[in-house]
Amino acid sequence: MIVQGEEDMTVDWQHNLQVLRSKFDQPEVLMLARGRHHLANEIPQIREEYFKYLTAHLTG
Repeated sequence: MIVQGEEDMTVDWQHNLQVLRSKFDQPEVLMLARGRHHLANEIPQIREEYFKYLTAHLTG
């Protein structure tokens, strides 16, 4: 599972995403359009989407 904010200016996430996709067999990827680097500190709408996704995938 990969969760990435599309407005992350801290890391080269496009490169990192390519590397991760090459290392794992079909990882699930959640892209958050307005997400930045530290997703747990985002605005409530982004945090809600992020935590809802994690909860659904971790409680299975």
